[in-house]
Amino acid sequence: MKKLLILFLFLIILPSLISAEGTFKVKGKVTDSKTKEPLFGASVVLKPSNIGAATDLDGNYSFDVPISLAKGQKAELVVSYVSYKKKTVSVTLQGTEIIQNFALEEDVFQNEEVVVTGIASKTSKGVAEISVSRIPAAELSEKQMYQGLSQLLSGKVSGVNVSISTGTVGSAWNFFVRGGGGINGNGQPLIYIDGVRVENLNLNRFTAGGSAVNTLSLLNPSDIENIEILKGPAAASTYGTDASNGVVLITTKGGKYRLNDTQKNYSIGYQFDYGTNSLAKKYPSEFINADTINGVLNTSGIIREHSLNITGGSGIVRYYASYQNRFESGLIPDQNYLKRNSVTANFAVYPAETFTVKFNSSYSWQNLRRPRNDDSQFGWIFNALEVYPAYANANKATISAFNDSHTFNQFLGSGALTWNPVASLDINASAGINYNTYVQDRIEPYGYAFSTTTGTRAVYNRDSRQMTYDLNAKYSFRDLFVDNLNLNAVAGTQIITTRIASNSISVQGFSNADMYNLGSASILSSKDDSFLERREAGIYLDLPFSYDNTYFWTLGIRRDYSSAVGIESPSINYPHASLAVRLDKFGFLPSDINMAKVRATYGESGQLPNNDDGLPLNYHTFVGGTGIGGAAFEGVGNPAIEPERIKEYELGLDVQMFDMISLEFTYYKQNAEKSIIRSSFAPSTGLGDYTFPYNLGSVSNHGFETLLQIDAIKETDYALSLSLIWNYQKNIVNDLGGASLIQAGRETVLKVGLPKYEFYDYKVLGATFDANGKYKGSKVSDTQLDLGSPFPDHSGSITINFRFLKNFTLYGLAEWGLNNKVFSYTTRRAVTADGYIPYLELKAKLGLTAKAPLPNIAPLTPGTPEYIDAANQFARMDPNYYGNFITDADYFYLRELSLSYDFTQLMSEFIPNSYVTGLQAGVSVRNVFKLTKYLLDPELNYRSDLQNTGTDFGTLPQPRTINFWVRFTF
Repeated sequence: MKKLLILFLFLIILPSLISAEGTFKVKGKVTDSKTKEPLFGASVVLKPSNIGAATDLDGNYSFDVPISLAKGQKAELVVSYVSYKKKTVSVTLQGTEIIQNFALEEDVFQNEEVVVTGIASKTSKGVAEISVSRIPAAELSEKQMYQGLSQLLSGKVSGVNVSISTGTVGSAWNFFVRGGGGINGNGQPLIYIDGVRVENLNLNRFTAGGSAVNTLSLLNPSDIENIEILKGPAAASTYGTDASNGVVLITTKGGKYRLNDTQKNYSIGYQFDYGTNSLAKKYPSEFINADTINGVLNTSGIIREHSLNITGGSGIVRYYASYQNRFESGLIPDQNYLKRNSVTANFAVYPAETFTVKFNSSYSWQNLRRPRNDDSQFGWIFNALEVYPAYANANKATISAFNDSHTFNQFLGSGALTWNPVASLDINASAGINYNTYVQDRIEPYGYAFSTTTGTRAVYNRDSRQMTYDLNAKYSFRDLFVDNLNLNAVAGTQIITTRIASNSISVQGFSNADMYNLGSASILSSKDDSFLERREAGIYLDLPFSYDNTYFWTLGIRRDYSSAVGIESPSINYPHASLAVRLDKFGFLPSDINMAKVRATYGESGQLPNNDDGLPLNYHTFVGGTGIGGAAFEGVGNPAIEPERIKEYELGLDVQMFDMISLEFTYYKQNAEKSIIRSSFAPSTGLGDYTFPYNLGSVSNHGFETLLQIDAIKETDYALSLSLIWNYQKNIVNDLGGASLIQAGRETVLKVGLPKYEFYDYKVLGATFDANGKYKGSKVSDTQLDLGSPFPDHSGSITINFRFLKNFTLYGLAEWGLNNKVFSYTTRRAVTADGYIPYLELKAKLGLTAKAPLPNIAPLTPGTPEYIDAANQFARMDPNYYGNFITDADYFYLRELSLSYDFTQLMSEFIPNSYVTGLQAGVSVRNVFKLTKYLLDPELNYRSDLQNTGTDFGTLPQPRTINFWVRFTF
């Protein structure tokens, strides 16, 4: 450890030691070419020495070059700034100094921005052959406060929907990407943070209602620099198996150059955030207990966050470090809160012109307590809304006594090396670890009327370690065979290893309310442990060609190996090919069209089988009546099982015109083949009532995604930009291996000829009557019917970013969805308990009795049109038929709204820039308002999985969150 500290200190002071030999000064100013305004924070670097600086508030930069380098040699001075085109100037290092000014042109739609197109492949956005979406996370976090990654992603990417399961703080969430892919897997994309694959799971070992917690909840959004999303097999094929739902690539913040030679070579940032969570929309008066539940949930939950970071560096070392402390309580503050601490330290070292080393690390620890809701008879919503009278099933004291806590610890670390041994050759090696521990501790206290009054306790421990290794080489061929034909060949290998160990124990029967030690319980309800180890490896080859800066095409393949597939099919190939043509290079388009590109892509990926699907025989443990344990035959696997294979075609058009409008359009078509279906054995086999996994199923889906951006105003004091996202998706199940229907969720199915997870049930057509014309019962369809989808087929968002009076910024984001359905089990439960007033009104009209007081409405006469109409309405609320409660749920949300002011320029008149270099303050609101056809909150998912999306079962609605924040930079 001491040696490492000495080395670190040496690297920090090395620039000063070098400068002692004598220096040569490089300085100048960087401005906007149109407005002539200075650009603060632009990076100026001298290549190939990597020495440089960032501009100050006046746009000035200055740095020293060792005199040993300034001997008349040629060099390049490169300047870059976010949202501006990079500029390079050749200079000769001679004399005592060089003065070089730059006027940068704005890259309005980041056409020159470098985006990831594969594990080791990058190119500028203007020539990319695939659809890549980038979220400028650091920029967004300056306008809006985000609880976690899910909020940061929501509504920002075409073709990607993010659904948050519940309004519980720290709740689980799901991606829905391009129609949801195939049948297998959890429908979620792969997640990489600084090159390390991390777990993306919703955990719910011991239920507290249906909702779960997510393993990604520990990530600090303030540490994220940007997020790139590859949205399907066509783009993500290089990442191999399990990339069929796309890949999310998260890059955290890194160090930056010193400001100039008269100021410190680091900057310190501090941010304080104070906010509240409150009920965004009260439960409506249609529920007889509306006032009761609104009284429970209308208490404001407090939010407090402190963030501290330091950024700095020289030409050799750059570093970024941060600490975050966050406390957030939800709509039920005493039973729902989150405490998160996170520490991040990132370093980049440039010991030589041809050698770069980067280290990224973070450690997070989080405690989360959640309330009991959703599918639970001891939950707040069930007892304060869905029963009559309120709390008839469980009183307030019992509900409040429940304790469900979750403790997370996570370390995420990676190291990467880039070596350029000879011209045109880059060798990259990286390794990283995602290690986390998770403990759930659930207590039903002694003395309360749960399943037993003597109390229960359940504890679950889970340790997960995932390692990512990558090694690749890239060689650039220039003027290959003919002039202007270039090739950047990439070959490499990637290895992923996963180890998960868990154990759980559940006990009951305590002697008093003060002792909950596991050993003090009188009854052992259950105990279990498990261990999983999985290895995945792939080798890949990418051959990206370009000709005359007009034609771009790539051929590639990945061969994957995994311990999860059957022993008879140990590997699988995933090819991909793509093409792009810059039409604006031909000269026949109007001059107002700045860029026009057509592109086409084909790629394949898959989803792995379950870990035991490839084993010939499966067993489970048991304890017999004598107390002796053993193993029992459980099922049969398939040694020939393969991953589900998903093929995707993608066609796209990118256009930029008038220096202010950008349009990206992508059409995609996916076909999932060899989906894994479990089928029963034929009776003649004698293998009993077991199932066997086959590669038999198939799904197809298609759709389009559109992103329109308009940079309407760009002036010194005013700027206005708008964006519109419009997505369309449609998928169809084509084959289930001979089965016509598989039940997926509570009301959703997989059925041949219908979209995945479609609502499917019997439908009440009206009422039936006896001989006297009185209501008799419900008339129901003879067969189950398609009742719609919990996923909108049309969705999108609208974003506005308006800067006015130079330093004010107004930001807003709205989301919308059409042809969306929700299964309201919440309403059904209230109807069952006579707690739904429209149902009681119909009972009164029909002369029926109820548990709750009936409204003062005179009964109607049987046989009259009014009576028949009331009976038909009453039948369509029959709680015996779930299809009655699948309702329209189109929506329009004003999701994010913020107003901020930058005091930096005003402050500089009173405080020297050497002390305080930045000051901003603002207010932001999340879930400002919702317009929807659904009576309650339409974006709920009581089980936190795709199969039960759109199911509201006593689920906590999302809160309205208001944050007040201030940010200092020193």
